[in-house]
Amino acid sequence: MLSSGIDNRSNYNQFLDKLSNPETVSSFYGPSGRLNNQPTDRLDVDAYMGDGDFGGQQLFADVIQRQTDDYMKRFAPLENALASSITATGTTYLQDDLQRTREGITGGITNAEAQLDRNQARYGATQRTAEDLSQEKTSAMVGGLNDTRVRDSDRRMEILGGGLSPLGNKAREPIGGNGGGVGQG
Repeated sequence: MLSSGIDNRSNYNQFLDKLSNPETVSSFYGPSGRLNNQPTDRLDVDAYMGDGDFGGQQLFADVIQRQTDDYMKRFAPLENALASSITATGTTYLQDDLQRTREGITGGITNAEAQLDRNQARYGATQRTAEDLSQEKTSAMVGGLNDTRVRDSDRRMEILGGGLSPLGNKAREPIGGNGGGVGQG
């Protein structure tokens, strides 16, 4: 298990960075869409022949052991990072998400105000008229922050319900929106 929330967030962000890069997704899933480097790919099945039923049992036990080791190496750290991000009301990512929402809405309103000023300057008006965007800013900010809280609550429920399914689906989404995902032609 990872030692701190910062380490968990760092690992989670690294995973998401890799997931958003088509080349790393392709190297993980391979051109056929099948996972590369399966723990059982290098298993010498012939070595288990001749032991009767015991050989089959030993082969099955070795396959399970390799799959468990693979899970503990590749997936358990990410699941631990996700699980440690759960709080009573959402996740530890909420404050960062709220800050990004505030910045995005403030930037959008600033752009709208600048556009309004430029439009009025074209007509020779030097002062802004009674058109004030404070109500729009307040409305957008309240709606955006509420939506962010709802998304964080949804993220918490997804993590509690399994956590990795949305990420796996994202990895299989079409790249570039052209209808062909990883492993699809």
